[in-house]
Amino acid sequence: MSSTRREALGAAVAGATGLLAAPAVAPAAAPTAPATIVAARSVTVRRGVAIAASRDGRTLVVAHDRRRTIALVGRGGRADRLVDVGGQPVEVAVSPDGRRIAVSTAAWDQPGLVMVDPVAARTLRRTDVGPAPGAATFTTGRRARLVVVGGEQEGTLHVLDADGTAVLARHELGLVPRGLAVTADGRAAWVALAAQDEVVRIDLRSGRLTRRLATPPRPERLALAPDGRRLLLTHAGPDADRVSEIDLRRGTVRRLAAGPLPAAVGYTRRGRRLAVVGGAGQVVVLGPRPRRRAVGGAPRGLAVVGERAFTVDHLTGAVHRVTA
Repeated sequence: MSSTRREALGAAVAGATGLLAAPAVAPAAAPTAPATIVAARSVTVRRGVAIAASRDGRTLVVAHDRRRTIALVGRGGRADRLVDVGGQPVEVAVSPDGRRIAVSTAAWDQPGLVMVDPVAARTLRRTDVGPAPGAATFTTGRRARLVVVGGEQEGTLHVLDADGTAVLARHELGLVPRGLAVTADGRAAWVALAAQDEVVRIDLRSGRLTRRLATPPRPERLALAPDGRRLLLTHAGPDADRVSEIDLRRGTVRRLAAGPLPAAVGYTRRGRRLAVVGGAGQVVVLGPRPRRRAVGGAPRGLAVVGERAFTVDHLTGAVHRVTA
């Protein structure tokens, strides 16, 4: 392998647990500032568009914009691996055990669901899940499933086996599904319907919509609290500087100031609310007194592992880790 090729590979993703030699970190005077665990280099810039992690944080995957590749960090700590998924990746998901990666590819570039082996760093199969696949996630438990939403105006949800080998069910949802989160028991999922200004709860076995809740306009990204009692939402449009938190017991909505262009939301294991604010280059711990972690650039996506969170810069591909 040429030295140029080695440098290019090293610019992709270099480690989620301190495996990269001499990582760039924040100054010691700011102990709560994020660590840059993957630095962008001048050899190649792979714009980050999405990020996901396994439950233990040992498997991390970054999807690249305007390319057909994802970058992997595996259990062995090898950080120089790129996988061509045969289409523009738009969303990624890692199984809880870190043994499978699901990548949805764009409607305009070979749409489908691609399964990747993170250890061998190779694609396994491509499955048809409709013309415009989007968010994907795995359920947990002995009978784990893979759930994918998409279809834009058609609005569908596909349920597959955890290996992505077969579509077990296809359910109608509503207009323009975006964010997706499954319940802890794996029996249901919450989906944001951007064109209907609502979130819906769907039974994954029967396909029945068991609950509908109105939201502020154009809900996008979605996260479910660990206790299953709250939803956190981003929004598109002129009111995008605030996120919404829905109390699922009462059905009430509270608006929370986040900052310009929130790109993702999540909950930590202890229930702390996080928002990635792309327009300010920050990860924000939401609350009465928001705590802001500057990461710079234009962060996109959020992968939460316990009380840690990872995000990727859309401009440079740099990956940052923050602690809530």
